[in-house]
Amino acid sequence: MSEQEPEANVDLWQIESKEYKPLLSTGQKLVFSLRANPIVTRWDEDENGKPHQHRHDVVMDAKTRMEKEVISKNKRPQVPEIVQKEGFEWLRKKGDNNGFEVEEGQVIATGYRCNRFFKPKDKNRGVKGKHSVNISTIDFSGILTVTNPESLINALYKGIGPAKSFGCGLMLIRPAR
Repeated sequence: MSEQEPEANVDLWQIESKEYKPLLSTGQKLVFSLRANPIVTRWDEDENGKPHQHRHDVVMDAKTRMEKEVISKNKRPQVPEIVQKEGFEWLRKKGDNNGFEVEEGQVIATGYRCNRFFKPKDKNRGVKGKHSVNISTIDFSGILTVTNPESLINALYKGIGPAKSFGCGLMLIRPAR
């Protein structure tokens, strides 16, 4: 999906495009699906006392919080419960800025996966070798309510959350019946 129509500058493919302009209204209910990289950003200090930013997926962040709170392992919720609770909360917050709201019981968060791969480092910045990229994903599906049609349309074009270049953030919608 793009705001610009593709240019057919070679005759290898026949390119056809369709205009995408969803007609949304405040209060409208939509069925949606979304694969996202739900993260939180935490700040701490490095060994020199300088502030340092760390990004964690919401599931690992919740597990870390439980360890710090010294919750015994047998009293901690199972991973699917953590995925549902923390994933829902992340999506609820994203909805505030992206023109929609979700209600508990109307969203399923499943399919938690941690993906790791290696990417060549940027030689233009003098860095050689490879570094690992870790991306965790959660699959969301359910029903949302449109609160700001313009903001939601923008989110549909731009995506929701980080890691869009790795296939995350595309929300698919259809009217609820």
